[in-house]
Amino acid sequence: MILIPVEASIPLPETPVRILPVDEEEKTLSGLLDRLESPKLVDRLSRHEIYADIADLSQISRIYLLLIVLSALVAAIGIINNNVVVIIGAMVVAPMLGPNVAWALGNVLGDSKLEKDALKTSMVGILTALMVAFIIGMVFPVDTTVPELLLRTRVGLGSVTLALSSGIVGALSFMVGFRTTLVGVMVAVALMPPLVSSGILLGSGNFELANGALLLFMVNLVSVNLTALLTFKIWKLKPLDKKIRKKAQKNTLLAVSFLIVVLMILIFLILLRRGIFNVFIL
Repeated sequence: MILIPVEASIPLPETPVRILPVDEEEKTLSGLLDRLESPKLVDRLSRHEIYADIADLSQISRIYLLLIVLSALVAAIGIINNNVVVIIGAMVVAPMLGPNVAWALGNVLGDSKLEKDALKTSMVGILTALMVAFIIGMVFPVDTTVPELLLRTRVGLGSVTLALSSGIVGALSFMVGFRTTLVGVMVAVALMPPLVSSGILLGSGNFELANGALLLFMVNLVSVNLTALLTFKIWKLKPLDKKIRKKAQKNTLLAVSFLIVVLMILIFLILLRRGIFNVFIL
C-alpha cells in the first residue's frame, strides 16, 4: 500500500459506516474508526504515517554519526569563541529530534524494537558528541568566563520549561506532518549545547562547572522524552492489537512514572545546587 498525502478534502470525510461482521470489522476497521472522524482527521496523521516518518530516524547510520560529529564540533567551536551564530548553525545540523521522538512512539505503540533502536541511537549520539567535545576541551584552551559557556552551567527551572516545550513541539510536528528544520533546532537547543559544554569542561579539567552543564543536559533529556511520550498518549496513539495495547499501556505508565521520578530528583539537585535549601535552613 502506498500512502499519498491529501492536501484538502471537501466536504470533510464522514464517519465510516459499519458494514462488516463484528469480528472481521474489529480487525480491519478498529484502527480507522478511532482515526477517521472529521475532527481527528484534521488533528493528526494516522499511526502508519507517523510510524513511517519516525522509524527511519531511530536507526544508526553513517549520516547520523557524521551529523553528530559535525554539529558537536561546530557547537564546541562556537561556545569556546562565544559565537552565537556558529552555535545556532550547529543546532541546524544536529539530528537530536528523531531518536527521542522515536523512543516515545515505540513505547506508546508497544514496539519494543523501535524503542530499543531509538534508545541505542540516542545513546550512541550522546556519547559521540560528548567524546568530540571532550577532545576539543583537551586540545584547545578553554576560558571558563566565556558567557556562552557559563550560560550552560547555570541550571534553573526555566531550563525545564524549555525542554518540556521542546518535547511537545517535537511530537506534535510528526503527528500533524509539520516536521521542519526549525522544530529540530528547538530540540537540539535544549540538548546539544549543554552536552557539548559538559564535554569541553571535562576535557579542560573544570569538573565542577562540567557537573552543572551535565545536570542541565540530563534535565533537558528527561523532559523532552517525558513530554513527547505524554503528547503521543494524549493524542490517543495506541496499538491496534488488544494484547499489545494492554502491554503498551503498562509500559507507558511505568516509563512516565520513572521519568517523573528522575525529573523530580534532578529538580531537587538543581535547587540544592542553587542553594535554595540553605535559605530555609537559615
